[in-house]
Amino acid sequence: MDFDLAISDAANCKVFHMKGRLMDQQQADRLMSTLDTELASGIRSVILDMSELQYMNSTGLNILINVLTRTRNAGGDTLIAGMSNSVRQLFIVTKLDTVFIITPTVDEAGATMVPPPVPEMRQALDALEKYLHVASDLPPLIRLAVVR
Repeated sequence: MDFDLAISDAANCKVFHMKGRLMDQQQADRLMSTLDTELASGIRSVILDMSELQYMNSTGLNILINVLTRTRNAGGDTLIAGMSNSVRQLFIVTKLDTVFIITPTVDEAGATMVPPPVPEMRQALDALEKYLHVASDLPPLIRLAVVR
């Protein structure tokens, strides 16, 4: 079976349902172009549903690392759900199980997604960061008075 990809919506992200065998860059072109489209539209995180992915080699791992890099550069993350035992072994051997968040199901992955901050919260966090930066430039005794 060749590689196939279906996309669905989840809270604050998209789910990429991967099927078949992920073995070369040509098979992943649709995945990467779809990811680029979603990132350009404002989606920052994705869940890779691998419950129907039968096989993946080192090229497939490289593709997933590229997905992770792009989502993290966009301020989001990539989570993996439903990984088969054979694919999990590949992740364990390469230590990628320590890099990706891996969950048993798409629902569990969606539950771990952190919603993007609302604009008001982003402004408050920016103001706090600016205030703390200014306070850190002050001498210790004055900084203590400002922070209290």
